[in-house]
Amino acid sequence: MTSDDLVNWTNRNSATSAALYGVAYGNNQFMAVGTSGTMIVSQTGNVWALRPAVTTRDLRDVTYGSGKWLFAGDGGTIFSSANTVDWEPQDSATLDDLHSVGYGGGLFVAVGNNGRITSSSDAVNWTLRSSGVTADLYSIQYGHGVWLAAGLSGTVLSSFDGVEWTRRSVGTALDFYGTGFSQSSFTLLGRNGAILQSDGLDVPLLTLPRFSQSNSFQVYFTGPVGTFRLLGADRIDSTSWSTVLTFTNASGLTRLQEEVSTSSPARFYRVVNP
Repeated sequence: MTSDDLVNWTNRNSATSAALYGVAYGNNQFMAVGTSGTMIVSQTGNVWALRPAVTTRDLRDVTYGSGKWLFAGDGGTIFSSANTVDWEPQDSATLDDLHSVGYGGGLFVAVGNNGRITSSSDAVNWTLRSSGVTADLYSIQYGHGVWLAAGLSGTVLSSFDGVEWTRRSVGTALDFYGTGFSQSSFTLLGRNGAILQSDGLDVPLLTLPRFSQSNSFQVYFTGPVGTFRLLGADRIDSTSWSTVLTFTNASGLTRLQEEVSTSSPARFYRVVNP
């Protein structure tokens, strides 16, 4: 179904009788996925065409980012494509069912059964991340520099980088199946018609480093009160970020400093919690 105003809805011919679980928009087209590898595409949302299945697995979600389409599904299934026609299977690093996939901040993240979280910067090479939970995760959302994952038994996790995750208390043990983000606030959708909304995000911010005469980089961190780690690397695409220091932000603004060699042409930083 489609709508121009969210009030009046029109049934559309989906070109399939299969159950559909996920839909996304990117590169001037819509794509939806469902049971038994079902994939349908549309330029306008009004007229849909069926794509040949590349797997018999049930597909749970689809996303678009960085010029690539990506869907995820049962048995750890992940395929990627640049055009929704030619698909390549990828090793998701898990055999657990994946229920949701998203893109943000240069990263693809998929979540699924048994607390599984797997991520990739290129949609090809995937790494399993430690979620710290065993509950099934059903939804992943990115907004304002923060990832949010939600699932059964009130399980809610957040991450600034898609790598390290922190469990959040939401005051309920209800099962959550959907997440959304708008205007600096996350929304959780769950069993029994539950809708929870977060406060506005106080997103951590690093100002651009400056090089001082004492051969050190100075970085100013603005963000919520708490304990964080400053990571550093010589290349922004580095796979070996190292911990520069662990610090406590007590007043909302903290000045950080790292001693470096005078031969360092550049230095890149990011902050993770904790």
